[in-house]
Amino acid sequence: MSAQTVGLGPQRSVTRCRAVDHIAEPCGGGAFSLRWRGCSCGPSRSHRRRSKDSGWAHASWRALVQVILRRRGLAPHFVPPVSIILAAARTRYIDGLTAFRGADVALWVERFVSASARAARLASAYVDAVRQLQARWRAQLSESGTAPRAGAEAWAIIGALPAHPVITGPTATVATGRVKTAAYAGIEQLVLAGVLLPLKTSKRNRSWEAVGLLNLVERLDSGEMPEARG
Repeated sequence: MSAQTVGLGPQRSVTRCRAVDHIAEPCGGGAFSLRWRGCSCGPSRSHRRRSKDSGWAHASWRALVQVILRRRGLAPHFVPPVSIILAAARTRYIDGLTAFRGADVALWVERFVSASARAARLASAYVDAVRQLQARWRAQLSESGTAPRAGAEAWAIIGALPAHPVITGPTATVATGRVKTAAYAGIEQLVLAGVLLPLKTSKRNRSWEAVGLLNLVERLDSGEMPEARG
């Protein structure tokens, strides 16, 4: 079976064959391809030694899924958390790979498509959950005794929080494009409104947690749907 290597930067490449895409990592004096035993490209001897830890190999493959979906243009806006679904159903995942190595490609395709569909539903549910959380933050800020004017820094920070569950002053400045003093003023308003929680009492290297957001991240990482809110 022929293979084609495509560079991903220094000491990283993707080796493609008819069966599946593989990723190469630095090994010794050169690079080796992460290959499954069912692929006739054939793993290197050094790779076979490192692949004794099957958990390492499976984790690498799940990470590679994200690369493939993005490079192929199948997920141009965001990559659904397919790896989370596969990791959560480990037995089903390994059974599918075992069937693939035994030439039962159809079963593996069915398992992967099913995981992808579940991942898309999971991602969609969390997008909605984050939007609801932002709406709650805005309501808290509006109802606080120090509600800022429309367009103020605090509102802009709320818009940036989903990408920054833990935020600092410099991060808020860059994320919102506002000046430093305005960023810190907005943070203080969000603390008073109960939207941000200070993580340090020291005045140096201060950071704040977006209340409720890390809980969502933890549930997403475990493959659970967000809690329904009335």
